[in-house]
Amino acid sequence: MTPEGAAVHGEFFTHIFWEVSGVKEFQVVQDAKDHLTVRIVPEKTYDPKEMDKVRDYIRARSPGWKVEFQKVDSIDRTRGGKYRFIIREI
Repeated sequence: MTPEGAAVHGEFFTHIFWEVSGVKEFQVVQDAKDHLTVRIVPEKTYDPKEMDKVRDYIRARSPGWKVEFQKVDSIDRTRGGKYRFIIREI
């Protein structure tokens, strides 16, 4: 959900990362109406400048979102061994 109240399909974020190299896994956490934390499991070819592209795509959808990136070693899995691409905590 954008800060403006518009629904955003989770596929929006997966499509962004098709265009980004150097990211093994990602997870987007909406922890406030206007804040997203993007967890990144980087590959060896990771270039932090690629996150500028990600931020631009996200902000184009809603300029009200503040976007923070976190590099992590891994993303927690569900009991089924999968990880959630999108988590909404609000």
